[in-house]
Amino acid sequence: MSKAYLDTTILANILLKTGALRDTALKALKRFDHTELPTYAIKEFKAGALRNFVYIHNKLQTLGSYSETMMALQKLSLTPQRYKTATSIEAIAAAHKSMADVTPTRLLEKYGENASHDKILCDEIRLAIKVAIFKAWKRRHRVANKTVCPLPCYEEVEPYIKRGLIEIKPVQCKKGIPCEIEKILKTNPDHLIAMWESIKDSDKTENKKRAQVLKKLFRNPKRSIDEKDCRYLGDAVFVFLAPENGTILTTNERDHKPLADAIGKKVETP
Repeated sequence: MSKAYLDTTILANILLKTGALRDTALKALKRFDHTELPTYAIKEFKAGALRNFVYIHNKLQTLGSYSETMMALQKLSLTPQRYKTATSIEAIAAAHKSMADVTPTRLLEKYGENASHDKILCDEIRLAIKVAIFKAWKRRHRVANKTVCPLPCYEEVEPYIKRGLIEIKPVQCKKGIPCEIEKILKTNPDHLIAMWESIKDSDKTENKKRAQVLKKLFRNPKRSIDEKDCRYLGDAVFVFLAPENGTILTTNERDHKPLADAIGKKVETP
């Protein structure tokens, strides 16, 4: 039986993206008899892509203007937060697509004759993004046949509305509870060493941080890792957790492959 192990990029493409990206990811799942999604992917999804959708929703709600929100995004694009900028733009683009069937007559009935185009656009885009956020969270366990590797240290708290804004916290694990990922990874030091060796000389900042945490795990097994370390591990977690007879499905094959090759696992891109 062919088995796919999904990472966060696949989850995000299916739950939040539209068009070719979503269709390609869904088509890829059909190539396998069974699909699995680790809870770690849900944690990353909420703290990453979903959190960025929440950001742009709340920006629209706070500013109350589509044009001012776009100006805020332009300023954000000049900072290191390129992922937040890109995802926010994707959220707006997806919202526009969802409005394809909205007619001027319907908007007139809803907002009246005196509402500005800027205000209408802001409200309609915000509402579409709001729907996308809550729908994505509700469907997170439906993407794969099975959700695996539960994390006792992480609670899947549903997003909620507070004073018109969407609250998404907590996105981190509960304090005072041992890290489940740390516990699992330490069961196989040989794999940790092999993955570390595959990226230890990488020039990428993400790999440098990941290598440091991997080294900490096998060099100091009695030393605990923190929330930041757990986040830095990223791709290494999916590679380690994936079953030996399965295929890691990701849009980020470039970063997964060296880690997977190091411990004899297979990676594919949709």
